[in-house]
Amino acid sequence: MENDSVDVSKFFNRSSSRTKSLTEAKMTSVILVCVYNKNGTIITHDLLHTVFSSYGNILRILIFEKMKVWKAFIEYDNIDSALEAKRNLDDFLLFNDGSRMNIYFSNLDTIKF
Repeated sequence: MENDSVDVSKFFNRSSSRTKSLTEAKMTSVILVCVYNKNGTIITHDLLHTVFSSYGNILRILIFEKMKVWKAFIEYDNIDSALEAKRNLDDFLLFNDGSRMNIYFSNLDTIKF
């Protein structure tokens, strides 16, 4: 596998899953989770692991905040798990304050630290 350099444009598929069908979008085992966190609640690895692990074996989680939106890459051990998580958790209400998650397929094949 080729070693990808860090390029912000590669972090997520800019084509919204809401406008493209799942068969048209590039699917990988890495998903990008965006949480529009209204009250600024800290999002931890444990929280995301608890929510997402019911859909498959998670290999890595990388969390960061960008412009008041929490984002996380979650890497599963297979594409089917990523697909199930996306299907079931996209637009999921994460906190009672109305904070929801939007999920996109990442263009990354793996998360490298």
